[in-house]
Amino acid sequence: MNEEGGGASRSTDPAAGTSSATDVSLREFLAQRIDAVERRSEARFTAMQQAVDLALEATERRFEGVNEFRATLSDQAQHFVTNETLTAIIERLDAKIERNRDMITEVSKRIDRREGIEAGGRITKGSFYAAFGAAIAFIGLMIVVASYVAK
Repeated sequence: MNEEGGGASRSTDPAAGTSSATDVSLREFLAQRIDAVERRSEARFTAMQQAVDLALEATERRFEGVNEFRATLSDQAQHFVTNETLTAIIERLDAKIERNRDMITEVSKRIDRREGIEAGGRITKGSFYAAFGAAIAFIGLMIVVASYVAK
């Protein structure tokens, strides 16, 4: 700094003791600082705007994924059976099961009757053969006795 006057002037001439040279230099300095701050603010604003745009884009993509998931769930829900439909299906199946159970019981009874008839027929045939054999044996015995008595 120069002892003779000076100040913040950019000129090489020392200040003449008035503040006009200093005021002009200070005004220029402040204008440059303000311009620099405005440029930094504009750069920050642009960076923030880009960050917000990227965030909005990412959010939009995320919501698209959520919407696809919702659509998938909606499609699945259309294929799900309702309680009323399921109850009706179960009632029809129960009725069919009961009909089949009745038919099986009837077939079982028929088989039992058939086996009884076959068993009875075997007993009847056996009894018939036994009675026929006894009759022949009795006739044979009568012939032997008659021939023994006739002699």
